Amino acid sequence: MTLTLRGCGTAIITPLTPGREVDEEALRRHVAWQLDQGVDFLVPCGSTGEAQTLTPLEQRKVVEVVVDEVKGRAPVVGGVSGNYTARTVDETREMAGWGVDAVMVVTPYYN
Repeated sequence: MTLTLRGCGTAIITPLTPGREVDEEALRRHVAWQLDQGVDFLVPCGSTGEAQTLTPLEQRKVVEVVVDEVKGRAPVVGGVSGNYTARTVDETREMAGWGVDAVMVVTPYYN
């Protein structure tokens, strides 16, 4: 399957609580606001979304919350990045199972 993205996509932020936990309600509000502003697709867990500082469970939570909040109104493109090719491939496969429409992968910068 091929997905053609058109228009404006946003690599969204990941709101955190003062205790550095994913703020699910703030994330849902942010996603709704993005869609209300006419954004055509969303990219959770990109570099502006704290991806490198989130645990794998937190990344999954972020992606699943975004997919749930979008409810099919726009494509969701999950961001994957890492420094190890094999792990990056594994993370890409995992994220593909979380309901995203596509995955954006930053080329691993080491082995």
